Amino acid sequence: MAAPGLTRTDPPGTAPGDSAAPFFYTAPAAIACAGAVLLVHGERALLDSWSPITMGLTHFATLGFISMTGIGAFYRLAPAELDQPAPGHRLALFAWIGFTLGVAALCVGLTQGLVVPVFVAIGALFPALAAFLLPAIRVIRSVRGHPAAGPWRLAIGSFFAVSALGVWVAHGHGGMEFPGPRSLWIQLHLSIALFGWVGAVATACLRARLADCGVDVPQLVPFWSTLGGGSVLLCMLVLAVNYVGALDATSETARVVGLIAAAPAAFATAIASAKWGFAGLACEPRDAIPRDEALLWRLAFALGPVTLVCAGLAIAIDDAMSRVMFGWIAIWGWAGTVGLATLFSLAPPRMPGGPILGLHALCLALGLGATAMRSNALALATGVALIALAAMLIPRRRTA
Repeated sequence: MAAPGLTRTDPPGTAPGDSAAPFFYTAPAAIACAGAVLLVHGERALLDSWSPITMGLTHFATLGFISMTGIGAFYRLAPAELDQPAPGHRLALFAWIGFTLGVAALCVGLTQGLVVPVFVAIGALFPALAAFLLPAIRVIRSVRGHPAAGPWRLAIGSFFAVSALGVWVAHGHGGMEFPGPRSLWIQLHLSIALFGWVGAVATACLRARLADCGVDVPQLVPFWSTLGGGSVLLCMLVLAVNYVGALDATSETARVVGLIAAAPAAFATAIASAKWGFAGLACEPRDAIPRDEALLWRLAFALGPVTLVCAGLAIAIDDAMSRVMFGWIAIWGWAGTVGLATLFSLAPPRMPGGPILGLHALCLALGLGATAMRSNALALATGVALIALAAMLIPRRRTA
């Protein structure tokens, strides 16, 4: 079901009070900022996942591009799908302003190693997240048994958890005491973000897209939401137990505990949801979804299992290069493809899909090559490619 007054071919901003529009226009800008980080810092941004520069680059992707797109998708789809009143446009605009300022300040603070911008980010993000999450939770809580509610419920629940953790962990990056073992907290923070928030948004958006095309959408695996939601709660419980000192988490113990807690959500997102996604795409009428968009959705679901394999390799090898390469594949590869597919579905870009898909693949390959070869030239080339991709992704305006 399309949002009232809009069709899938309408670009954002063509209807009064379109809450999603600012988020869809800002998401490509975040990709350009990530490219600028690589142009300024070169290979230093790809040397170690614990590097402040690398964390700044990562958050331009996770918060600036992927989360901006996910929030816009919720505003565009969820109220209409669930037959609930949409949050007020002014409140959404406030959330966008605060989120944009917070993400920019956080990434600048991380990349430059500055404390003040990190606390500016916390001050901006906290009210912005409240402005988005409180109405979103109200929309989700008012619906029971609706077939579209499950993915959105997991998405919003996961985003709430990962946002709370992110604001808390940011205090550690701002020079205050870190809440617990860094490896455990960052590992579970990333797991909830990827396998809860991103995976559920992908499922919710594709389900809406298929329903829009008249496809008899296959049901999700019955235990999908239980696996995902239960795993997110388990991750939060592990961190709570660790915080109060009841879990003696050495480096090795933290890794094992984190794996056990995140495993159900990883299976639900990378295996069960991917199987459902391929089944749904196989059912859609020929040419109901444009070929390039359908290819992006298939690539996104195919990269889910690949991400799991890469996570296992990174854990087994446990060195800086393997961690950065996993992050590039998981965030810029899998989650980035989800973001691209969502933009194609809800905010058609100016350029056709073929060049965008090719440039996206080039960015992924160049980033992996720069990491593996410790090549400054390839890192700079990756930055240029990301900026070019961002330019292609700017949503088109109505010309008539």
